[in-house]
Amino acid sequence: MLYDLAEDKTGKSLGDYFKPLDNREKEKAYPLQALKAYGPQSNSFLRIYAIRYGSSFVITGGAMKLTHQMADRPHTKLELHKLEWVKKLLQEEGETPEFVYLDLDNDE
Repeated sequence: MLYDLAEDKTGKSLGDYFKPLDNREKEKAYPLQALKAYGPQSNSFLRIYAIRYGSSFVITGGAMKLTHQMADRPHTKLELHKLEWVKKLLQEEGETPEFVYLDLDNDE
């Protein structure tokens, strides 16, 4: 589904799929904004996380979210950490970031 949205084969775009991580920002869109997307089924617990980067999206990971606050569980807290880490990296790199595969575990 993400591939089809990225290739715009569905008539929608990734911008339609990703929503602000903070629900209070649902009317705002800004550079380096933390975003979330829900799984394809209604009431899905699956989340995919990304950072808005220009007209692109840098996907940072995903998780099964079963609690109200992401900071309440180690696996979703890790996803928050990755979002902040990627945002910081993109701020430092400016216009030409080097993209790499990043795998963090709970010990980092």
